[in-house]
Amino acid sequence: MGDVASSERLFVSLQAPMPAGTAIEAHRAAGMLLSPELVLVPRLPLDLVEEAHEFHVLIVGAPSLEGRAVERLGISYLEAHGREGDDDNYALVIELARPSSFRVGTRATIRSGDLGEQLQARAGDVWRSLGDLGVAGPGSPDDVEKALGDLPGATIGGRAPEARVVPHDGFDLVAWSLCAWVPFCHPRRPDRLGP
Repeated sequence: MGDVASSERLFVSLQAPMPAGTAIEAHRAAGMLLSPELVLVPRLPLDLVEEAHEFHVLIVGAPSLEGRAVERLGISYLEAHGREGDDDNYALVIELARPSSFRVGTRATIRSGDLGEQLQARAGDVWRSLGDLGVAGPGSPDDVEKALGDLPGATIGGRAPEARVVPHDGFDLVAWSLCAWVPFCHPRRPDRLGP
């Protein structure tokens, strides 16, 4: 497929397996492409995190004169981070089974401490926190749903990926853990963990 679009023109959807149906019916959560190998789903309830090993990722380019490029990619690894007791708000890091052919635009770098402060100010909303720091994907989760339109909902097969759920007792630890995955974030060990 080649470099068909930059990350500013991409819409990423975590999709449930469906033998038939549309992409909007299979859509479970919006995400953002961090690198050709990594996707971040900023907000996912714990019950969907526990089902996510069955899902796949749909990446949709914005419409262009050549049409609309679409990729369906399997998942090789999942890791979810959230604050203990906040079961409706886990951030899911997805390692793709193969790299996306979409380009990922360069983003400003951030520090885990800054992300932790934004998470605290935004009640754990990772998408808005990254937006406030100038590094979020395009638009909002609602924009992803609009972009899916009536794309086909075919599924892909493969073995279930390894999955790990990591609850934390504060947003500083959520931010530190996410920054270990996010290519444009510099993790700084929270002071309360010691040297």
